[in-house]
Amino acid sequence: MKKYVLLLIIANITMPAMAQEEIRAQFLRHEISIYGTLSWSFLSSYYGGISFNDQYSDKLSGGGGVGYTFFFHRHWGIATGAEMAFFYTAIDDREITGSTLETYSYGGVTEPMYFNSTLKDFKEMRRAAYLNIPLLLQFQTAGRHKFYVAAGAKAGLAISGKYEAAAASLTTSGYFPESDQTFTNMPHRGFTTLRKPSWTGTIDFGLNVSLAAEIGIRWATRKHVALYTGFYLDYGLLDVSPEKTEKDLVSHQAATPGEFVYTHTLAACRPSTGAAYVKEVSLFSAGIKMRLAFGW
Repeated sequence: MKKYVLLLIIANITMPAMAQEEIRAQFLRHEISIYGTLSWSFLSSYYGGISFNDQYSDKLSGGGGVGYTFFFHRHWGIATGAEMAFFYTAIDDREITGSTLETYSYGGVTEPMYFNSTLKDFKEMRRAAYLNIPLLLQFQTAGRHKFYVAAGAKAGLAISGKYEAAAASLTTSGYFPESDQTFTNMPHRGFTTLRKPSWTGTIDFGLNVSLAAEIGIRWATRKHVALYTGFYLDYGLLDVSPEKTEKDLVSHQAATPGEFVYTHTLAACRPSTGAAYVKEVSLFSAGIKMRLAFGW
């Protein structure tokens, strides 16, 4: 009888300790991961000087990165890392007109002139690439396969920004108010019609901070290996638009009147009113995220 009592006491002491040891063995505190995204990401614009037919992004883009999560509790962890995110927006407008007051000199005569321009069937595509540093708080349920949610913020640095603009035609003319005359079809003075003009360039986007959220399932595939599948959303809080140039989309050069200076809508302004074509630009991204994680 004493023998059985002794065995029962030993079992009561050792079994809880063994169970705790098993729990600790299953509680992985560190996790590194690689992931990719398939998303709908665009540059959301608030227009001021003109209203465009903004198409946002009608095609999917992608991204990806590496991550690290520290679990300070079985259900809670802090995640960070580095990722690349890409954004795309296309806009179009049937006709854009501009008018800039200049001082015009020709043949020893100087007088004020309005340089007028008309772009027909204007289109512009903008692209941006950002390096994001996330900081998220992650919660996951118990069990082999876990439901998880994560929320926090991301700081973004613009790596590149580009635009491509084109039009069916560009027509320019000069109106001289003192003589009440309008001049056209004078290419040497910068008054002409160009067919299918196009131009490209870079855009200097600003720093970004986004609210970030994820939701999905963590699948335990093998020991210490898991596959995360879920949805994510990033909502930009800052205006990332570049510095304004105080010039219209098409500008006239007094020194070389037969040549034009082009810019993009994010930097252009209406010289007659001082209003920017685009007042603010923010980033938005939402889509599917898949992450392969290794824990220890």
